[in-house]
Amino acid sequence: MALAAAPAVAWADGGASSSPADGAGPQASRSSQSAHHSVIRHANGTATPHSSGPGSARVTTGQRNSDLPAEVAPASSVRASSTAAARAATPALPKAAAQAAAVPSAAPGLGSFSATLRLNLEDLFSGTGRPVVTNPTAVVTGLFDEVLRRDPTAAELQNYLNRLKLLGVNNVVAGLYSSDAFRQNAVNNYYVELLGRTPTQQELSRGAMRLALGTPERFAASIAGSNEFYAYSASGGGPYGPTPSTTSYVNLLYRSMLGESTGPSATPLIQSIDQGLPIARAANQFVTSDAYRTVKVGEIYQVLGQAATPTDIAGYVKSWFLEGGQGGISRSLLATTANVQRIEAGLVPLPDVASAALLQGYFLSTYSDFVKGIKQQLQAGLPSLDGQLYGCKGSVDSSKCNQAFYTLMSTGGLDRGIPNAALQTATNFVQVSTLIPTQNNVDMNQSLIYPLRDPTTAALYLKGGPISAPGGIILTADNGAYVIDGHHRWSALYVVNPYTSIASIDLGYVPTPQAALEETQMSIGAREGYLPWKAADGPNLFTVDETTFKAQVFDYIWNPQIATAPDGLKLRQDDMDPNSKGYQRPVVFNDFTQFLTDSVAISGVPAGALTDQQALTYTQPIEDYLWGNVLRMRQYNQPIPGATPRADMPQPLGNAYPPYLQLLETGQVIYTLPAISSLG
Repeated sequence: MALAAAPAVAWADGGASSSPADGAGPQASRSSQSAHHSVIRHANGTATPHSSGPGSARVTTGQRNSDLPAEVAPASSVRASSTAAARAATPALPKAAAQAAAVPSAAPGLGSFSATLRLNLEDLFSGTGRPVVTNPTAVVTGLFDEVLRRDPTAAELQNYLNRLKLLGVNNVVAGLYSSDAFRQNAVNNYYVELLGRTPTQQELSRGAMRLALGTPERFAASIAGSNEFYAYSASGGGPYGPTPSTTSYVNLLYRSMLGESTGPSATPLIQSIDQGLPIARAANQFVTSDAYRTVKVGEIYQVLGQAATPTDIAGYVKSWFLEGGQGGISRSLLATTANVQRIEAGLVPLPDVASAALLQGYFLSTYSDFVKGIKQQLQAGLPSLDGQLYGCKGSVDSSKCNQAFYTLMSTGGLDRGIPNAALQTATNFVQVSTLIPTQNNVDMNQSLIYPLRDPTTAALYLKGGPISAPGGIILTADNGAYVIDGHHRWSALYVVNPYTSIASIDLGYVPTPQAALEETQMSIGAREGYLPWKAADGPNLFTVDETTFKAQVFDYIWNPQIATAPDGLKLRQDDMDPNSKGYQRPVVFNDFTQFLTDSVAISGVPAGALTDQQALTYTQPIEDYLWGNVLRMRQYNQPIPGATPRADMPQPLGNAYPPYLQLLETGQVIYTLPAISSLG
């Protein structure tokens, strides 16, 4: 789950608030499988180092508080851009007494008594007794780190040390797990993980109460079974983008809750929903599946800094209800002798929550703020266009890079508990006339100059059919819905011949097109240590006027030394005669002449040099044809809402996608929430 640690606050009440049982009371009898888990719980195995997440450096409590602001956008908002700036930085601790009073308490809450009793009975029936504590301060601090993802304040430490001395580790675990601080963290985490936003204050309060009276998996199902989750499964694409459907809904379930792409196992659920199964019931079925439980048990082990064996995980999944569900398993493993020993040995370091808070803030912000934030952490300044790097990896100026942040983003999902391999790429041909751009400006100097200068490209595009663009394969997402990278190659083919398809690598399902852009940027940043950039400075195909467009097209075809042409295209014309007062026919002109056979004016073009007026006259049908395709593109292929400039778009070096995609598909890079794992 995503990180949202509660602020460190003073707990001055001096004691615990016990409450009636919350339904997770002790079992009178236990099966042999359950007894096996109780033995595991207090086994004195040899502790071996295992990283609990990227970055183990300690930070002071005040520096690494990572709670996001409670004031967020309404429930219908997918991305709360108004709070992007606040989310992009780690908030400061509240200083005023009035503010402190509103901060969730780490004191034991509803259900603490019953949870302690259950843990004590597990110790009794297993016959192993309670864990022996030799370093109380380390144990209390370590449990705070694992449960709340922060260190305790001085007052909190003293209060829990007293509870540890009087009532043992079980009471400390039960107290932290039942606290308002933990429950509000969990609510915030589920909203971030499943809806891509933080909860409103009302949602936060209601959610914490639901967790006090129920189970984490049921609360997760209540969000995943909501209309908002259904709508979020395919949003942000504009009027011509994909709309929410059963398939997109199930895709989002797998992506956000399992970190996986859908496969054959998803078919029965899709069919059931199509046949009338309410999404609320579908979500409940999903969180009771072995696949979901397997992920959650693995995530609990990861929070503890332990590598669970398949046998360990399978055992807890099999005895899920007997163990008390997700909450019961979490509490049980927190209170094991093995966990206490690892804490005392310093083998469970707290992940770099300050970097995780930054990364989460960027993911929750608008895409442009996301890019700016990542750039700020990776580099002191933008790289120059000649390839000199200013970033985190092999840089001449890496001292200004946020190395902890870079380590986190370039460390994959397997180090964060939840799998992070939800991408399943495919190579195919996509109709250019159906693709939706994610970039708001397409420089015609970088687009049309190639097919209007280069005879090979012109002949290829005019011929039609499936086209592999000479500039390289393009990157798309959502099964050929959006252009992610390669807008100039796509637009060039579209304007020359919209009745074609273009070769692409597709990233597969994404809930929003911005998610695909973020995925790509994260892979580039992780591999290169910085984000390459290049602005568009020529006329924008989406806004250029007709007169300017046609004049530019004429220049592309007839001017042999046009300044914007790459060196290799400046003299690609037939036997140019520098002494001629008129124009020699360029090869691409002949290609268009043959293509537009219905034009009498073009078919009758004489050979040899042409006067200025002849060139203008004979080029007009070409200009009109291309302009008509530009108008068609503007009508049916407008950029997505909130599309960004070229400089904020992914810029893979050399269009070499495979190395970047490999990082994404294997889960070696963080590209979706959560940022680090936490208990739920």
